[in-house]
Amino acid sequence: FRLYVDETGTESRTDLHDRNNRFLCLVGVAIDQDLVRSAAAMLDGLKRRHFDPHPDDAPLVFHRSDVVKGRGRFRSLQNHVLRETFGREWLTMLAELDFVVVAIMVDKLKMHHLEPTLDRSPYIYAMERMVERFVLFLDRHDATGDIMPERRQAKQNSALQDAYAAVWRNGTEAVGAASVRARLSSGELKFRGKEENIAGLQIADSLAHPCSRIIRAIADPEVRLSPFEAAIRTLLFDEKFDRHPHDRG
Repeated sequence: FRLYVDETGTESRTDLHDRNNRFLCLVGVAIDQDLVRSAAAMLDGLKRRHFDPHPDDAPLVFHRSDVVKGRGRFRSLQNHVLRETFGREWLTMLAELDFVVVAIMVDKLKMHHLEPTLDRSPYIYAMERMVERFVLFLDRHDATGDIMPERRQAKQNSALQDAYAAVWRNGTEAVGAASVRARLSSGELKFRGKEENIAGLQIADSLAHPCSRIIRAIADPEVRLSPFEAAIRTLLFDEKFDRHPHDRG
């Protein structure tokens, strides 16, 4: 398996009482390596049907904020009918593609109250929890895997790689070092950028913001899901979230 990782929210720990800045959600999409080509082909089919990319242009890369706002090469989605059709086909593609979602939500305000003296990155903390969950998933399936996060700034990438390498060497409280090294094939993260047109990263990017709102809505009745987010919620809980095979927790 390969785990493609993207996030919504920032690492900033200022103005944490603002609900728009309080939460960081890290989403990982685990795809069997044998299905990666199928995922790429399905995304390419959507692009050809809806946006007719020219072969001389740079690859067309789905980026959620551009798609939602109908910006740039996605401006045709400003048409309500085309937007609805594309949304239905996107949901169908997600349902047909075999993948598992791991979502880690960090409430940065609660994190600050629990650890007020620690200068700890919420993103790195979330990634450590993500690695734990992925290792446990691989262990249940007697499989191995690696992790591909979206590339960010060089300093952030370096800090994340250092934290990941420490987990790979030492394990965590939840998973021992032997388990981590047995299930993860490398102590190196495989950073890639959006411009590299990685199907798994585009799927993770499309799910990060909805996952954040879906998780928040469980505890906060003021978070009202749109019909599209509600459809994604049903799909995630019924088929995609990594849940215990026996108690479905």
